[in-house]
Amino acid sequence: MKQSKEFLEKKELIRMDKEFYESKHKFKMEELIFGRESTRLFHEMEMERQRIKSAEIRKFQMRKQEGGYKY
Repeated sequence: MKQSKEFLEKKELIRMDKEFYESKHKFKMEELIFGRESTRLFHEMEMERQRIKSAEIRKFQMRKQEGGYKY
């Protein structure tokens, strides 16, 4: 049975549409992974800054208690 040209074109369009949506989904998943990783790294940097800040405050308070600073 011979298929019409219109049928073959529609079949090809459907195939291309499916590939497009699969690619779109793949890129969206990669975007979400990138977003999660970026957020995690940002959070880790913030935590590190907070640890450094806390350590500096502790050092200052220890020096103050030892009499290193006079007011």
